[in-house]
Amino acid sequence: MENRVILLRLADLAENEEAIRAVVDPLRLAKADRLIKHEDRLRSLGGALLLEAFTAPGLIFYGPSRKPYKDQPPFFNLSHSGDFVGIALSDEHEVGLDIEKPRPYDSALADRCFGSEERPFVSDEATFLFRWTLKEAAYKFFGNGLGDPLHQQVILEDGGRCSVATVPLHYQSLRVEEYSLSVVSDVPPAMSVEIKTVGDLLASIRDK
Repeated sequence: MENRVILLRLADLAENEEAIRAVVDPLRLAKADRLIKHEDRLRSLGGALLLEAFTAPGLIFYGPSRKPYKDQPPFFNLSHSGDFVGIALSDEHEVGLDIEKPRPYDSALADRCFGSEERPFVSDEATFLFRWTLKEAAYKFFGNGLGDPLHQQVILEDGGRCSVATVPLHYQSLRVEEYSLSVVSDVPPAMSVEIKTVGDLLASIRDK
């Protein structure tokens, strides 16, 4: 039992944009084209390509808290930041994923983002990004349905465990190059992270 995280680079998406447009779902393509900035369109196309390559055929539905899903496994969650677009995948359980590019530490921002039980552990760029990606991944596990983040804190426990609103969860966090990445699920599986090329995904889609 393993969570898989697949990442694509933005530069690779830009070099293959037309080929991506030819294979992704028309609804996802239309969604991407509504975005104003080219980089945002590329990130949206990257998410569409990952969904096309790694999830089951069929429509994407949205739950009450707007979390996307399909009617058969794998479970999935998308995230993007800076030069990366990624998807977390699991055959057996829900997952939440967040990836964040490095940013200078901002104490005032930390005050706004973290509650009283989290803030004492955030003191520099590394601890901010670790706690931020963990918090975002946890909220995305639930479908962003927990309300005000300052009132729904992520409490760390031993052994890769955490809890949100007393709900026990498991997390895995690591660095990919200079980026911070966290995955949250309700069981403690292993995790693999792989940076794929757009060419790899296009070939896999053609072979389906």
